[in-house]
Order: sequence, then structure tokens, then C-alpha cells
Amino acid sequence: MQESDVFHNQLRVEMLKKEEDEVENNSEKKKAPGIDMNKVNLIKTRDEDIIAENIKAELKEEEKENMKVEEEEIKEEEEKKEKENYPCMQIIDQEGIFADENQKDRITFEEFIQENTKFKELGFNYNMLSILGPQNSGKSTLLNYLFDTDFAVLNEKNGRQRTTRGVWLGLVGDRKDIIIMDLEGSDGSIREDDLSFERKISLFSLSVCSVLMVNIWSHDVGRYGASNMSLLKNIFELNLQLFQKEDSPKTLILFVIRDRDQRKPFENTKSVLLEDIMKIWESVARPECFKRAPIDKFFDLEFTSLPHFKHDKELFIQEAKELKKRFDCKNQNTYFRPIYNKEIPADGLALFTKQVWSAIKSNKDLDLPSQKEMLARFRCDELIENIFNEFEKEIEEIKLQHSEKHIFNNFKIFCDCLYDKKMKEFMNVASKYLDRVVKEKADLLSEKMLNEISYLFQTQMTLAINYIKTMLTTSYFTLKNQYITEQSSLFDPTKYAGYAEQMDDFNSTIKNEWEKISTQSVPSNIENNFEIEINTLDRFINKLYEIGRRDLIEALMTHFKKHLQNIMKPLLLPLFEQSNQNMWEQVRKVVIETTSQNLQELENGMINSLKMNKDDVEKKLNELQVYIIDAVRSTILERPGFVSNLMENKFISIFRLDDEGLPKKWKQNEDLSKPFFKAKEEAEKILDLFSYIRMDPKDDELSFISINPATGKKMIIEEPENGTIDQTKVLFSLSERLSIYEGFQNMAESNFIRAQQELAAITVHSKTPMWLILLIAFLSFDNIVYVFKSPTLLALTLIIIGIIYSLNKIGYAYLIDSVISYILSISWSSVLYLIQDLGLFKNLLPKPEAPKRKRPQKKTQDDKPKSSILLTHKKQPSVMGDVTMDNIDSLNSFDDAFKLVSQDEKPIRKPLHPLPKRETQSMKVMPMSASFTKSQSMFIKRNPTTTSSLNKIKEANEF
Repeated sequence: MQESDVFHNQLRVEMLKKEEDEVENNSEKKKAPGIDMNKVNLIKTRDEDIIAENIKAELKEEEKENMKVEEEEIKEEEEKKEKENYPCMQIIDQEGIFADENQKDRITFEEFIQENTKFKELGFNYNMLSILGPQNSGKSTLLNYLFDTDFAVLNEKNGRQRTTRGVWLGLVGDRKDIIIMDLEGSDGSIREDDLSFERKISLFSLSVCSVLMVNIWSHDVGRYGASNMSLLKNIFELNLQLFQKEDSPKTLILFVIRDRDQRKPFENTKSVLLEDIMKIWESVARPECFKRAPIDKFFDLEFTSLPHFKHDKELFIQEAKELKKRFDCKNQNTYFRPIYNKEIPADGLALFTKQVWSAIKSNKDLDLPSQKEMLARFRCDELIENIFNEFEKEIEEIKLQHSEKHIFNNFKIFCDCLYDKKMKEFMNVASKYLDRVVKEKADLLSEKMLNEISYLFQTQMTLAINYIKTMLTTSYFTLKNQYITEQSSLFDPTKYAGYAEQMDDFNSTIKNEWEKISTQSVPSNIENNFEIEINTLDRFINKLYEIGRRDLIEALMTHFKKHLQNIMKPLLLPLFEQSNQNMWEQVRKVVIETTSQNLQELENGMINSLKMNKDDVEKKLNELQVYIIDAVRSTILERPGFVSNLMENKFISIFRLDDEGLPKKWKQNEDLSKPFFKAKEEAEKILDLFSYIRMDPKDDELSFISINPATGKKMIIEEPENGTIDQTKVLFSLSERLSIYEGFQNMAESNFIRAQQELAAITVHSKTPMWLILLIAFLSFDNIVYVFKSPTLLALTLIIIGIIYSLNKIGYAYLIDSVISYILSISWSSVLYLIQDLGLFKNLLPKPEAPKRKRPQKKTQDDKPKSSILLTHKKQPSVMGDVTMDNIDSLNSFDDAFKLVSQDEKPIRKPLHPLPKRETQSMKVMPMSASFTKSQSMFIKRNPTTTSSLNKIKEANEF
């Protein structure tokens, strides 16, 4: 209840009393005779009771309200106190069960630490203190006053009994960086002579605490049993058991002498206690290496005292506050010195204490270094799992882009930063543990992350190389298709300047992009196993640019050649068709006129448009001399059988036609050999003209037809006798010339025989006697009459006679003779086959046997090809395909390059315009005409003079 409310109620009561007094005084003054005072008193009493009841009711209501307010205030104060009080828990119960499993009545130590997140982040920057001493010696009370804890204390109404059971733990300090352990008393009656639990919890506190506080009553100092010196002996022995290394941390033992006797000097008490401690130390069994070691090698001893808690409580509280300052780490004279720290990381304290107590409880030899190593391994493994899971989540972004065939930008920076970040996170936490284990686990985490990064790096580089390959394919083939298409238009060298600039831009862009990707895709901490591919692709890009430049120059040259050929071809073809003896002189004149007008334009285009140096331009212009020869050659060879047709036309124009171009009419007994040999000789000159491209006037003297000195006959020679030749100017090889000449010979012989037939027909027609004609007419009289009787046959006969007469009139009588000769030459076998084909007399004619077909034999098991049993594993294809540093220089075209670099995906490109193919002048041997078959052989048999003439012709044409 608030003070203002109480004051208000008291004021109201006083005012009511004052009013009552005034009423009484007034009533006495105004008394009148005859008034009944009993009635007045009765009324007064009744009014007072009513007023009192009302006041009581109001007071009760106000009291209730005040009680509610007070309860709320008390509740708030308790909550505030709970918040201000430091947390505590029972870490080991009286049965020796460690708080590692969640139980209904207490939380686990791990949960206790998890709730105090600030403590987890302290690392080694915390301190642990435990207090040992007899039961009911005021240990918990002392801790509560020193550290503001709330450990249970003795209730004297219930008598002396065990208050602290097992081990309790509290987290105190401004930063909650001090852990206080309140241990069960050492001489309790409940455990009697069972000192094992006492020894175990002492060993437990010694293994984890940097300061041991021993609580001793002043009147027990000097008495071995009463002062619990046996507990001190246990501490010494256990310490030697745990910490035998030279660099093991010391432990501070703080002796707090309680209920100090003001009559005795404290120094005397201290010296007595110190003497007892030294006796105990000398009696402790020590290892050989520590036989002569002083106690201060392992322990630092501090002594302090406090007055009686009950008899001199104010002084006790005052000195307790002074002692409390010694537990502040900021104090220079603090008890918590760094040399006492057991170096157990805060986040691993729960696991470490659990392992230590488990070993102590099972009576195993407690090896603290092994326990620390186990703790380090467990915590590091836990850290690795958590950090690696976070690492995998963060690299999902890379995997997502890779799955979509996209290159991850700033791959190197991302991976390096992520790797460094995760390693730093690991080391920030793990550095508090054993260095050897931390280094081992750090290497393990590094290896796991680098394996993932390496896998991503493989994918990143594969995508990057494929991306650059796609850029190369798209850029160069698109550009190539453009300037190849340009060749179909008019020749303009200035247009190639744009293509050259585009190619330079492509090359610069691709190189910059590749350099950017390659430098940003190789993390710092992994082995770059793509160095070969990177170097190969670098050279491949340069090689493709070199091929592109060369192809662009060749495209310009090809365009110019095509342009030049389009100009020269209409001028050269008439010269070649005429085939005059001065043909090559005229050809040279045409070539000089056309090239001189266009070479300057080409030279300017190469220098200005393609930025070629003068040496390369001069080299290309010199190559044009060879091309001019090729242009002349292609003009001749692009028409199949051009030379053969020229020879045939020349021969026919001389041998078969007259001066007006009409077919010759042979005269009876005319000599055919003279016109034949003349025509043949002129045709042979054409073959000699076209055997060699004579672009030099000196070449006009060369001849490829010579006289055989042995036989005196003409022959085709491979090289002329009067000079040397340039093989690039040879138009037809020796075999091709022989083939052409052989075809010409067959044609000439065929024409000669045909002329002989015509001449023979004229001779036979002029020598037919009249009597033979009359005899034939007489014998055929019946048939003639039959024809005249039949209008159809008569009309047909008249038409045939008219045709024969007309042919004879215009000079084609030889055709009639050939037809008649052919009809007479048909053998009976031919007649039989004709009848058989027409299906006449099927039953009378013998049936020809059909040829027997051989059935294909089935393959036996032995015939089947035996497959190889050994299976070879295919080598994983390289990202660069078959391109290597060794074969890059041998690449000559885009087709070769991209065929090697990618076996799976071939770039889509348009077909190139093919250059005119060189025709192989292997002339077909012209078959003899249909008339020159058996009829001619029959005719030759009937005309021996013709046979002798043919023999002369054959002898003249032999080689």
C-alpha cells in the first residue's frame, strides 16, 4: 500500500472524530429541559455505528486495491530480481548424473550455454572458480555475497544437513564471463566414509577451474581432520596426475578462513596453515621428475579471512565486498590471472565437461590433453558441417547459372571471398581449440570447399571456352559469308575496308572477353588445370584471326580474279575459237590491256582497305602472274571438249565442206587423200597451239608435235626439242594430248570412210547395165502390177520415189546408198533375233537359255567377323576438341579449325562459291557410225582398192 493512501485514510478518521466531538459539544450546549437524553444517546450511538461501518467498508475496499497494487509491485520486483540475478543450474546431481540429457527438473548444460549467447562468444576470455570445504561451512553464503548468486543456503530451523547436493553452477559478472561452481560439502554425514564422490568432484573442479577456493573455519586451522586437510592432499595428488607437462597452467588455491578470531593475529593463522600445507605437499607421492619440485611450480597460494557472519555481519558484508573486487578482471590485483586459464573454449565447455566427468565417473585415467583433443575434433567437425552447409547454400547461385549454361560473372572474386569468409569463420571459432587439430580440420574444410570450387571451376571454364568458341564461329563465319556474297557484286576494293575493320573488332572483342573471363574464372586457391586449354585457346584465337585476314585477302584476290576473268573471257573466247596461228600474240595483247587497267585499283585496295604492307602487296601482285595463266587455262577448260571440237570443226570445214560451207560433192574416181591429209594437218596445228600457254613471245617457237626419226612419221612429244617449258603453263599433259589425238583420229577415219562410201556409191550407180534394170523390171512385173492395183502401195511408192529423187537432186544420194548397203548387210542371225523380239514363230525358234544365277551363300559362324574382346575406354574429350598446341600452326581454314575444335556441334555456314574445275581432257573415243559395221566390211571386201587406200592412211597415222 502506498504512503499517500494511508495518510489520506488517517486524515479522514481524524476529521470524523472531530465532527463527532463538535456534535457532542453543541448538543450539550443546546440542551433543553424536557429532552430525553437516552434517546439522544441512542441516536448518537446508532449514527456512530453507521459511520464506523461505512468507514470500515471503505477502508477494506481501499486496502484490497492497495493489496493488489502491492502484489503487482512485488511481482514486478521479483521479475526484476530474477532478471538481475545471475542464472544457475545443477550440473552434477547427488547421484553423479551429469546434466547432459533433458530432464523435467533441470535443463542440460548445453542448453544453459545456448541460452547465454554472450558467453558462447567469449572464447577463452572467461574464468571458472569452484569452492570446496566442509558441509555447512557457509560456502554457498560466501558465493552469494561475493558474486550475487542465489545458491541455496542452510536453514538453521531444519538443523544442520546437506544443503548443496552435487555440483551447482552459476554464470556471473558484468559480461557473464565468470562461472562459479558450488561443490557439495566434503564431510557430510550422509556419505559417511565414502570419499569417492568427494574425490571425483574435486578432480572435476580441478580439471576445469582456474581458481580453487577452500573454505576453512578459523578454529579448525592446525587440526588435520577438522580443517579437512585430506581434501587438500587429494587436490595435490590429482593435480600431479592431470598436469605433468612443463607448460601446464597453474592453479590458484585461495584459502578463505572464516569466523576470524579477532584475538589472534591473522599472520599467525596463515603461517600455521602454510606449514600444514607444506607437510601435505611433502607427503604427496610425486613422479620422479617432480620429486624436488616446489609447490609453487604447480600452485599459487593466496590467503584471506572474513569475520563471523552472525556476530559481526556488517563487517562481514563490508569485507566480502572488498574481497569481491579481487574477482574483477579489470582489477590489477585480480585473482583471475591469464596464467591460470585452462584454455577451454566457451562454446565447447559443455562437451568438454561432459567428457571429463564421464571419464572421472567411470574411474578411467583422466587425460586432459586427450580430452581437449577430442573436444577440438568434435567441435571442429561440427563447425565444418555447419560452415560447409552454409557454403553449399551460397554456391547454389553459381550452380543455377551453370545449369542454365550461363557463365557466372566475377567467378574468381566470388569464390575467393566466399572461401576466405568461411575459413575466417572457422578459424574465429576453432582457433580456441588445440592448434594441431585445428590445422588438420582447417585443411579438411579447405579441401572440401576447394573440391566444390574446383568442380564449379571445371564447369565455368568449359562454359567459357564454349562461349568463346561460339563467338568465334558466329563472328568469323558470319563475316565470311558476307564478304563471299560480296564477290557476286561488282568489284570494289573499298568495300573490303569495312570487313577488315569488323574482323579487327571481332578479334579485339573476343580477346578482351576471353582475357576477362579467364582471369575472372580462376580462383586463387585451386590448381588451374586449364592452363593448357587457356594457352591453346589464346593461340587458337590468334590463329583464327590470321586465317580470317588471309581469307579476306584471298577473297579480295578471288573477287579481283573473277572480275578480271569476266573482262578477259569475252575477249579471249573469240580468239580461241578462231585458233589462228597468231592466237597467243593476240591473247597476250588482251591480257596486258585488261590487267594494266585494274592492277592499280587492286593495289590501292590492298593498301588502303586491308592495311597490307608493301612487301605483302608486291607478293600478291606477283602471284597474279600465275593467276593470269590459270585464268587463260580456266577459259579454255571450262568448256568440255573445247579443243576436240575445234579440231573436229577445222577438219570437217576443210575435208567435208567447200569454200561456201556446203557439203562437198565428190566426183567419180576423185582422190580423197589430199584433202584428208590437209584437213588433218590443220587440225593437228590446233592441238599444238593449245598444248602450252604461251604468255611469253619466246614460247611461240615451242612445238609439241615432232617427226619420228626412225619412221619419219609425226608423233606427240612431252616436251619440245627447241626449248625448256614451265610446267605451270602446260595446258594438257602428254596423256591428255594423246587421248585428244586418238579421239580426233577416230573421227577423221570415220569421216574418211564415209567419204569413201559416198564415192563408191557414185561409182556403182554409174556402172549399172541397162539390161540388168530391164531384167529386174521383167521379173518384178507381177509385183509392179500389184502395186498399181493397190492405191495405198502406189501412193507410198510414189512418195518414196519422190524422196529419193529430191535427195539425189540436192546431193544426198550417198545416204540412199548407205541405207541400201545397210539393209543388204543384215545377217540372218539378226533377222532371227528380230523375229524373236517380235514374238513371231515362237514355237519354231529355239528358246534361249536364261543365265543361271548363283545364289548367295549364307555366312557361317566362322565367316562372321569376330569382334575384339578387349574394350578400350574412350578418352574424355577435351574442351578444345582435337586442337592442340602442336597442330594449331597447321590449320589453314575455318573449316579445318572448327572441325578440330568441336566434334559435336558444327557451325552452320553457307556453301562457298566453287572455282571453275579443271576438266580432264580425256576425250571419248568417237565410235564409228552405224553404217561402218559389217556393211563397211562387206563393202571393203567387194572393193579391194578401198582396202589399199585405208591401209595407206593407217600407215601414215601410226606413231
